[in-house]
Amino acid sequence: MEITVSIPDLMLVVAIYFYVLLLILISGYLGKLTNLGAKFTRRMIHLFAGDAFLLIPLFTSPWYPALIPIGLALLTIYSFTFKKESAITKSMVEAEDIVLHAYGPVYYILSILLLVFWLWERKDIAMSAVMVMAWGDGASSLVPKMLKKVHRYPFGDRSFEGTLSMFTFGFIGSFLAFTLATYFGVSTLAFYETLILAALASGTGAVVEALTIGPLRHFDNFSVPILTALALLLTTS
Repeated sequence: MEITVSIPDLMLVVAIYFYVLLLILISGYLGKLTNLGAKFTRRMIHLFAGDAFLLIPLFTSPWYPALIPIGLALLTIYSFTFKKESAITKSMVEAEDIVLHAYGPVYYILSILLLVFWLWERKDIAMSAVMVMAWGDGASSLVPKMLKKVHRYPFGDRSFEGTLSMFTFGFIGSFLAFTLATYFGVSTLAFYETLILAALASGTGAVVEALTIGPLRHFDNFSVPILTALALLLTTS
């Protein structure tokens, strides 16, 4: 794969880095302001960081967007390991986190890196899968905490309300992704096809999230987008 130096691509990489780091700082500030700490900031980052992936059609080569998850993964791992008091660590690690769960943001980032190269020719699917993770999975952990009562499944700590939130917000995020993909010219889906694929993406993500239990529950930031993308790819191939 030929790599050429592109100033617009590099400027977009810098802009996305700025957006993500600003999001971390603002979320951290709001977390302190509301006394919710990392519980709040981690979910805000989860919900909004993935939105930047909607700009992937603007890149001319996968190597440019790959610079973002690679850099963020290295920065996150370094902060978690050596800088326990850094803004990044305080924004993403909750006091009661075990190690596997604490590294959830790293799994999030690695799934995006994999999708960039795997689905470079199917950017619409990659965009949809990331938005199901960002909005759907983010809402599945946030919404139940706002409710007085939730109905837990007998086979794990997931809830019906979480699954419903995952499907609803995942559908909205996926629909937005496919719509923007069509706008950017990387997809030619009709409106009804967009609705069907958004429902498939959010449904797959909701099922995967609900069934990612036991020791695997810490890795849903990876399993949800990858299996959602696989389902979409098999359906549209």
